[in-house]
Amino acid sequence: MNKPSGFTLIEMLIVTTLLTLVLYTGNYVYYQLYSRWDKQLGDFEEVARVTKVSMQLDSLMSGIQPFVIRTPDDIPVFFFEGNESTLLAVSSTGIIHNREPVVFRLGTKVEKDRISLTYQSLPLSSLILNSTTQEIVFSTSITLLQDVEEFKFRYHGWRSLELKSARQGVPIWSDKYSGISQRLTPHNIELKISTLSNSLTLNTNLTTESNAWFRHYFNSSNI
Repeated sequence: MNKPSGFTLIEMLIVTTLLTLVLYTGNYVYYQLYSRWDKQLGDFEEVARVTKVSMQLDSLMSGIQPFVIRTPDDIPVFFFEGNESTLLAVSSTGIIHNREPVVFRLGTKVEKDRISLTYQSLPLSSLILNSTTQEIVFSTSITLLQDVEEFKFRYHGWRSLELKSARQGVPIWSDKYSGISQRLTPHNIELKISTLSNSLTLNTNLTTESNAWFRHYFNSSNI
Protein backbone atom coordinates (compact mmCIF):
# COMPACT_ATOMS: atom_id res chain seq x y z
CA MET A 1 0.00 0.00 0.00
CA ASN A 2 1.49 3.37 -1.04
CA LYS A 3 2.01 6.07 1.60
CA PRO A 4 0.35 9.46 0.88
CA SER A 5 2.79 12.07 -0.47
CA GLY A 6 3.11 15.73 0.63
CA PHE A 7 3.55 17.53 3.95
CA THR A 8 1.63 17.05 7.09
CA LEU A 9 -0.03 19.95 8.87
CA ILE A 10 2.61 19.90 11.59
CA GLU A 11 5.43 20.02 9.03
CA MET A 12 3.78 22.98 7.31
CA LEU A 13 3.48 24.81 10.60
CA ILE A 14 7.14 24.18 11.39
CA VAL A 15 8.28 25.41 7.96
CA THR A 16 6.04 28.47 8.19
CA THR A 17 7.42 29.29 11.63
CA LEU A 18 11.02 28.93 10.44
CA LEU A 19 10.39 31.13 7.40
CA THR A 20 8.76 33.75 9.62
CA LEU A 21 11.80 33.76 11.92
CA VAL A 22 14.16 34.09 8.95
CA LEU A 23 12.15 36.97 7.50
CA TYR A 24 11.91 38.70 10.87
CA THR A 25 15.65 38.31 11.50
CA GLY A 26 16.50 39.60 8.03
CA ASN A 27 14.18 42.56 8.42
CA TYR A 28 15.63 43.40 11.84
CA VAL A 29 19.22 43.22 10.55
CA TYR A 30 18.31 45.37 7.54
CA TYR A 31 16.66 47.97 9.77
CA GLN A 32 19.69 48.10 12.08
CA LEU A 33 22.10 48.48 9.15
CA TYR A 34 19.88 51.11 7.53
CA SER A 35 19.59 53.09 10.78
CA ARG A 36 23.35 52.98 11.30
CA TRP A 37 24.03 54.04 7.71
CA ASP A 38 21.43 56.81 7.92
CA LYS A 39 22.98 58.11 11.15
CA GLN A 40 26.50 57.98 9.71
CA LEU A 41 25.31 59.74 6.57
CA GLY A 42 23.59 62.41 8.66
CA ASP A 43 26.72 62.90 10.79
CA PHE A 44 28.85 63.16 7.66
CA GLU A 45 26.54 65.76 6.14
CA GLU A 46 26.56 67.77 9.38
CA VAL A 47 30.36 67.66 9.60
CA ALA A 48 30.63 68.70 5.95
CA ARG A 49 28.18 71.57 6.50
CA VAL A 50 30.00 72.85 9.59
CA THR A 51 33.36 72.51 7.83
CA LYS A 52 32.11 74.53 4.86
CA VAL A 53 30.77 77.27 7.14
CA SER A 54 34.02 77.37 9.13
CA MET A 55 35.98 77.93 5.91
CA GLN A 56 33.58 80.72 4.88
CA LEU A 57 33.84 82.39 8.29
CA ASP A 58 37.62 82.10 8.34
CA SER A 59 37.86 83.82 4.95
CA LEU A 60 35.36 86.49 6.01
CA MET A 61 37.06 87.36 9.30
CA SER A 62 40.57 87.18 7.86
CA GLY A 63 39.53 89.95 5.49
CA ILE A 64 38.36 92.33 8.25
CA GLN A 65 39.79 95.82 7.66
CA PRO A 66 40.31 98.78 10.01
CA PHE A 67 37.77 100.86 8.11
CA VAL A 68 37.81 104.52 9.21
CA ILE A 69 34.58 106.47 9.69
CA ARG A 70 33.81 109.70 11.57
CA THR A 71 31.74 110.60 14.61
CA PRO A 72 29.33 113.57 14.58
CA ASP A 73 32.22 115.55 16.15
CA ASP A 74 34.35 114.69 13.09
CA ILE A 75 36.65 112.37 15.08
CA PRO A 76 38.00 109.43 13.05
CA VAL A 77 37.18 106.03 14.53
CA PHE A 78 36.89 102.47 13.25
CA PHE A 79 33.79 100.70 11.96
CA PHE A 80 33.96 97.67 14.25
CA GLU A 81 31.47 96.60 16.90
CA GLY A 82 31.70 93.21 18.52
CA ASN A 83 30.27 91.47 21.56
CA GLU A 84 29.81 87.85 22.60
CA SER A 85 27.02 87.11 20.14
CA THR A 86 27.33 89.68 17.33
CA LEU A 87 30.05 91.07 15.09
CA LEU A 88 29.64 94.10 12.81
CA ALA A 89 32.59 95.04 10.62
CA VAL A 90 33.97 95.58 7.10
CA SER A 91 35.68 92.73 5.24
CA SER A 92 37.55 92.68 1.95
CA THR A 93 35.54 89.63 0.89
CA GLY A 94 32.01 88.49 1.67
CA ILE A 95 30.43 85.06 1.83
CA ILE A 96 27.92 85.82 -0.93
CA HIS A 97 29.71 88.74 -2.60
CA ASN A 98 32.99 86.89 -2.96
CA ARG A 99 36.11 89.00 -3.52
CA GLU A 100 34.15 92.19 -2.99
CA PRO A 101 34.41 94.47 0.08
CA VAL A 102 31.30 94.26 2.23
CA VAL A 103 29.77 95.53 5.44
CA PHE A 104 28.62 92.44 7.33
CA ARG A 105 26.96 91.32 10.51
CA LEU A 106 27.25 87.88 12.10
CA GLY A 107 24.88 86.88 14.85
CA THR A 108 22.31 84.41 16.13
CA LYS A 109 18.55 84.32 15.75
CA VAL A 110 16.10 82.39 17.92
CA GLU A 111 12.98 80.93 16.31
CA LYS A 112 10.75 78.41 18.11
CA ASP A 113 13.52 77.56 20.59
CA ARG A 114 15.97 76.89 17.76
CA ILE A 115 19.10 79.01 17.50
CA SER A 116 20.51 79.67 14.04
CA LEU A 117 23.64 81.47 12.86
CA THR A 118 22.80 84.26 10.43
CA TYR A 119 24.92 86.35 8.06
CA GLN A 120 23.92 89.74 6.67
CA SER A 121 25.91 91.84 4.23
CA LEU A 122 25.91 94.84 1.92
CA PRO A 123 28.56 95.53 -0.74
CA LEU A 124 30.54 98.71 -0.10
CA SER A 125 29.94 99.59 -3.74
CA SER A 126 26.30 100.17 -2.74
CA LEU A 127 27.09 102.41 0.21
CA ILE A 128 29.30 105.38 1.07
CA LEU A 129 30.22 104.40 4.62
CA ASN A 130 31.68 107.40 6.43
CA SER A 131 29.68 108.11 9.61
CA THR A 132 28.85 106.40 12.91
CA THR A 133 25.25 107.58 12.59
CA GLN A 134 24.52 105.96 9.22
CA GLU A 135 21.71 103.46 8.90
CA ILE A 136 22.75 100.26 7.13
CA VAL A 137 20.10 98.24 5.30
CA PHE A 138 21.59 94.87 4.43
CA SER A 139 20.77 93.50 1.00
CA THR A 140 21.66 89.89 1.82
CA SER A 141 20.56 87.75 4.75
CA ILE A 142 21.17 83.99 4.95
CA THR A 143 21.21 81.25 7.57
CA LEU A 144 24.60 79.57 7.81
CA LEU A 145 23.87 76.99 10.52
CA GLN A 146 20.85 75.73 12.41
CA ASP A 147 20.52 74.09 15.83
CA VAL A 148 23.43 76.09 17.22
CA GLU A 149 24.09 75.34 20.89
CA GLU A 150 26.92 77.84 21.43
CA PHE A 151 28.11 80.85 19.46
CA LYS A 152 30.59 83.12 21.21
CA PHE A 153 33.13 85.76 20.20
CA ARG A 154 36.16 86.92 22.17
CA TYR A 155 38.53 89.75 21.24
CA HIS A 156 42.20 90.36 22.02
CA GLY A 157 43.64 93.85 21.77
CA TRP A 158 44.48 97.12 23.47
CA ARG A 159 41.78 98.68 25.64
CA SER A 160 42.11 102.05 23.89
CA LEU A 161 44.19 104.06 21.45
CA GLU A 162 45.37 106.31 24.28
CA LEU A 163 46.72 103.39 26.31
CA LYS A 164 48.45 101.89 23.29
CA SER A 165 49.99 105.23 22.32
CA ALA A 166 51.28 105.69 25.88
CA ARG A 167 52.31 102.00 26.09
CA GLN A 168 50.37 101.60 29.30
CA GLY A 169 49.41 98.02 29.97
CA VAL A 170 49.21 95.17 27.46
CA PRO A 171 46.58 93.82 25.06
CA ILE A 172 43.90 91.75 26.84
CA TRP A 173 41.05 89.36 26.01
CA SER A 174 37.52 90.69 26.40
CA ASP A 175 33.94 89.84 25.40
CA LYS A 176 33.36 93.23 23.77
CA TYR A 177 35.33 95.42 21.41
CA SER A 178 34.31 98.75 19.90
CA GLY A 179 36.28 100.50 17.20
CA ILE A 180 34.21 103.60 17.88
CA SER A 181 34.88 104.00 21.60
CA GLN A 182 38.31 102.30 21.73
CA ARG A 183 39.46 103.76 18.37
CA LEU A 184 41.27 100.55 17.50
CA THR A 185 40.44 97.13 16.08
CA PRO A 186 41.43 93.94 17.94
CA HIS A 187 44.56 91.93 17.15
CA ASN A 188 42.77 88.58 17.32
CA ILE A 189 39.22 87.27 17.19
CA GLU A 190 38.24 83.93 18.67
CA LEU A 191 34.94 82.33 17.65
CA LYS A 192 33.49 79.20 19.23
CA ILE A 193 30.61 77.41 17.53
CA SER A 194 28.88 74.26 18.78
CA THR A 195 26.01 72.45 17.07
CA LEU A 196 24.13 69.33 18.18
CA SER A 197 26.81 67.07 16.70
CA ASN A 198 29.94 69.15 16.14
CA SER A 199 31.99 72.03 17.48
CA LEU A 200 34.85 74.21 16.26
CA THR A 201 37.00 77.15 17.33
CA LEU A 202 38.30 79.74 14.88
CA ASN A 203 41.20 82.05 15.71
CA THR A 204 41.72 84.94 13.31
CA ASN A 205 44.73 87.25 13.36
CA LEU A 206 44.14 90.87 12.35
CA THR A 207 46.54 93.78 11.98
CA THR A 208 48.27 94.88 15.19
CA GLU A 209 48.76 98.42 13.87
CA SER A 210 45.26 99.56 12.97
CA ASN A 211 46.15 102.99 14.39
CA ALA A 212 48.41 103.50 11.35
CA TRP A 213 45.25 103.99 9.28
CA PHE A 214 44.71 107.29 11.08
CA ARG A 215 47.80 108.81 9.46
CA HIS A 216 45.69 109.91 6.55
CA TYR A 217 43.62 111.99 8.97
CA PHE A 218 46.20 113.22 11.47
CA ASN A 219 49.77 114.30 11.57
CA SER A 220 50.67 113.35 15.11
CA SER A 221 53.59 111.52 16.62
CA ASN A 222 51.17 109.70 18.92
CA ILE A 223 49.25 108.05 16.09
